[in-house]
Amino acid sequence: EINASFDYNDAWPKKAREGEPGWSGVNGQPSVVYEAVFSAGEGGEIVLKPAGQGAIDGSDGEMRIGLEGVDSALFMVESASLLLK
Repeated sequence: EINASFDYNDAWPKKAREGEPGWSGVNGQPSVVYEAVFSAGEGGEIVLKPAGQGAIDGSDGEMRIGLEGVDSALFMVESASLLLK
């Protein structure tokens, strides 16, 4: 999961006020949550892919499936992978 404060866009605009759609305080876009699917005992390199987003305020640790409205936050990481031995 990655995030950068002040990463505003059209879906989470800086000008939004509390109670308005897209309000996020100082957060801008929500965190992007990555996932990797693998089987226990298998080795190799597994690529992590964006799978969803975290709570805009980080309040619950839950992942929301989908990336609607997320744009530049998807480019904070060029690539990520796991190396299983």
